[in-house]
Amino acid sequence: EYEKERNYSTVYESDSTCILHVHDSGKVYGGQTGFVAIKILADEYPSSSHIFRLENEYRVSQYLTDCTSTRSGLKFISREGFHALYLDWAEGITLQEWIKAAHKKEGTAQKSTGSTANGIESDKNFDYDIATRLALEISKAVEEIHQYDAVHNNISSENIIVDIDEGNGSFMVKIIGLGL
Repeated sequence: EYEKERNYSTVYESDSTCILHVHDSGKVYGGQTGFVAIKILADEYPSSSHIFRLENEYRVSQYLTDCTSTRSGLKFISREGFHALYLDWAEGITLQEWIKAAHKKEGTAQKSTGSTANGIESDKNFDYDIATRLALEISKAVEEIHQYDAVHNNISSENIIVDIDEGNGSFMVKIIGLGL
């Protein structure tokens, strides 16, 4: 089905998985944002464990539909060797990308103080107040998942999406990658 879409881009690709960002202005797939993420098993003959993890991500996403810290699982397709999970699109960037951007403010020196603590050079341009506020929002997101009696066994900077409300500077956090 994704091949019929005209407005899509590949946002992630590995040996086992491909994730597409698909424009869905008519909300045909049931998403709320006008975009969906389609997670596809890239291997022509995926292992049963890869298929299980993708199905599990769909089940967990369905279970957590009311959880604001995760994205909704919209649809799962498994037929004729094709396996895909449709998820509501989560706006923002990964925490990993946010950290890199926070340390690379354009027009400023990255390592301007030269002092070290535990072998890490400090960056006087890094805003620790903002980082602390983001850490609190990430903690709240994980707590919300736990309130649904669910756990995420692979919390990493690649599985956290961060978006900033430009109006008030608040953070919105989504935990992704629920199938592991």
